[in-house]
Amino acid sequence: MKRSISTLIAVILIVVMSAAVGAHTIRVEHTSIYNGDYGQPVSTYLEHTSNGNYMLFSGSGGHDYIVEYYDASYDLISTRRIPQELPLFGTFYSDGRNYYILSGQKNLGESPDVECFRLTKYDLSWNRVSSCGLYDCNTTEPFAFGSADIAAYGDYLVIRTCHVMYKSSDGVKHQANVTIVVDRQSMTITDSITSVAGRQRGYVSHSFNQLVEIDNGYAVCADHGDAYPRSIGLFVSPNKVTDGIDVYGWDYTEILGIGGGVGNYQTYAELTGLTVSDSSYLVAGSSIDQSVWPCPTPPYYNYDSSIYGADKYPMNAFLAVTNKDSGEVDFKWLTDDPESIAEGPYIVKIGDNRFSVLWENWKHELQYRFYDGSGNELGQLYTYSAGRLSDSEPIVVDGEIVWAASDPRWSGHYSHDLETDDWSYITTENDVQTDFYTISIEDGHFEAHEKGVKGFVERLYSVALGRPSDADGKANWISAITSGQESGGAVAMGFLTSVEFNNKNLPNEEFVRTLYRTFFDREADDYGLSYWVSMLEGGAPRTDIINGFINSTEWATLCWKYGIDSGGAGVPDTHIEPNEQIIGFATRLYTTCLVRDPDPAGLADWADRLANNQVSGSEAAYGFFFSEEFKVSNISNDEYVLRLYHTFMDREPDPAGFADWTGQLAAGASRESVFNGFTGSAEWALICSDYGILK
Repeated sequence: MKRSISTLIAVILIVVMSAAVGAHTIRVEHTSIYNGDYGQPVSTYLEHTSNGNYMLFSGSGGHDYIVEYYDASYDLISTRRIPQELPLFGTFYSDGRNYYILSGQKNLGESPDVECFRLTKYDLSWNRVSSCGLYDCNTTEPFAFGSADIAAYGDYLVIRTCHVMYKSSDGVKHQANVTIVVDRQSMTITDSITSVAGRQRGYVSHSFNQLVEIDNGYAVCADHGDAYPRSIGLFVSPNKVTDGIDVYGWDYTEILGIGGGVGNYQTYAELTGLTVSDSSYLVAGSSIDQSVWPCPTPPYYNYDSSIYGADKYPMNAFLAVTNKDSGEVDFKWLTDDPESIAEGPYIVKIGDNRFSVLWENWKHELQYRFYDGSGNELGQLYTYSAGRLSDSEPIVVDGEIVWAASDPRWSGHYSHDLETDDWSYITTENDVQTDFYTISIEDGHFEAHEKGVKGFVERLYSVALGRPSDADGKANWISAITSGQESGGAVAMGFLTSVEFNNKNLPNEEFVRTLYRTFFDREADDYGLSYWVSMLEGGAPRTDIINGFINSTEWATLCWKYGIDSGGAGVPDTHIEPNEQIIGFATRLYTTCLVRDPDPAGLADWADRLANNQVSGSEAAYGFFFSEEFKVSNISNDEYVLRLYHTFMDREPDPAGFADWTGQLAAGASRESVFNGFTGSAEWALICSDYGILK
C-alpha cells in the first residue's frame, strides 16, 4: 500500500517532535489481582526530591536501572541509567539521605559461595557508596513467587522478601519468606532468617507477598501464605531489630484465613498494604469470600477452577485493623462488587493516625476513603472514572497524595531461557507516556495530570464541553487517535459539533471565544474575535470557522505538545521558550564560572540554545570556561580548579581531589583535559538532570 507524500511528512514530523518533547522509557505497570497466585517484585518507585522535583525509578526488565526526573508540573526533564547490580531486581528504598537497591542472583547449584542477596547503597547523586551481600543462605532463587520490602529503624534496615530454598528431604525445592537486617552505616548484615523455621520465628511457607513496617523498633511484617500458615497473617518481632530478630517468640495474628488445603496454590486473595497507627496495625488486600472453599484434607491437587475462584466469586477489597493491645481484628470489606476489583488497595499514611485507602473497582473507577488510626471512616467514599492505579505506591507531597501510571499502550513478549527454565517479560523501550494523579489530603479533591493523548482528550472535555470526561467517551476518543483513525483536528471537530455542544446554543461571540480557548489555549484578541464573528454574521457555517482554526499554526503547535497529528495545514512552532529551570542553569554558569551576574542579552542567548537542545550542559560550560572573557581573567590553576568544583559539583573541593587536579595542571596537563574530567562526573550529570538539561 502506498502512502501519500503528505502522510509521510506528517509521520516524520510526529516522530521528530515526539523526540523533542522527551522520550519516556519507564513503564509504570498497572498492577492486577494475581488471581490468587504468586506475587512479584514491584518494579517502579516514585520519590520526591529535595529540589521539589520527582524521581521515578525502575528496576524491571533485566537491564540497567532507569531513572526519570520530572519537574513540579510533572513534565519529563531527563532520563539516566544506573548500572545493574546482581541480575535479579528485588526492591528500591530511600531514607532521604541515600538510595538502596536490593538485588539477587540464582544459585541453582546450591553453592555456599554464591552471593544470593545484595544490598547496594548510593548517594543522592547515584554514586555507588558500598554494598553488603548474603551467601550460604539456603537460597536457589531470590524473590521467586513473591516480592520484597524495606523499612528503617535508627541505623538499621529490615528487609522482608522471599526465596526458593535448597532441595529438602522430600526432593522438592520449597518457597518461603526471608528476613534480613542490615546496619546501613557500616553496610553489614547483622541478622537473617533464611532456614526452615516456624511461625514463632516469623516464618511463612509459601509466602506470596511480603511487607514490613517498624513500630517503636519492632519489626511488623505481613505475609500472604498459602500453606504454613494458609492465611494472610501479621507478625511482630519479639525483640527490637537492634537486638536481633532470628529468635523465637514472634507474635502472629491471622488476618484472613484462606480456604482449600496445603498443596493448593490457588488462594484467590492478595496482600497489598501494611501500615501502623498509634493503636493498631492496618492491613489491606482483596479476596473472594473464603467460606466458599470446601477445605478438603491436604494435599489437594485436583483444584477445579471452574468451581471456585474469581470467575464465580468476586474478589473484593478489605481493610483489617488489629488492635495492638487486645490483638482483636476488625475486618472490613471495602467493596461489594459483582465482579473482581482491578487494582489495589493501597494504604497511604497521611498522618500519625490518619490514612487513605485507594483501590479500583471492577469498572476501573478510582475509589478512595479516609480513615483514622482505628479504622473508622472519615467522610465520604470518593469515586472517579479517571486515575488508574499502578504498581508505583502513592506518596505524600505537600498535602497531596501523588502517584504515577503509564499509558497502557505497550509492546512486549515473553522470553523463555531453556537452559535455566526462566521466563521473563521483555518490554520494548519506546516513547511511553507517564501520567500523574493527585488527591488533596485536606478535602479529598482528585486531579489528573495526564499527558499525551489522554491529556489531550481530557482537555477537550474541560475546555469545549465544560465538564470532566466520562470513562466510555474518553476511551473511545483515545482509541480513535491512537489507532490513527482520527487526527486531533477531527476529534476537536467532533466535540464542537456534538449534540451536547450544540445544545449550549452559544451566541457567535461566545462560540468564537470557545474556539480560541480550545485551539489556541488563550483568550481571543480583539481583532481576531471581530474577524471571526463578522464571518459568522455574514453567513459562514460554523464548521468552516472551526476548520480555519484547525489549519492554524497555533493549533498545530498545541497538538505537537501532546504528540499527535493536528489534522490541519498549519506548521507547528517548535521553538521552545526557556523555563525558569533552564534560565537558572544559564545564570549559574555566569556566577560559578565567570563569577559575575549575567548580562540580559547573553543570558537570553544561552538559555534559548539550552532550551532548544542546540547545546548540551557540558557544551555550554565549555563556552564559558574557554571564552575570551574567561581567558583574559588569567586566573591561577588553583582558582581554575576551584571554579570547576563549584560549577560541576556544586561544592567545595575535597583536599585529595583538589591536590590531584592541581597537580596534573602543574605537571603539564592542559586545562581542557582537566575540564573534560569534570564533565564526566556523576555529580555533573545529576546537576544537569535537576535543571532539565542534556549533559
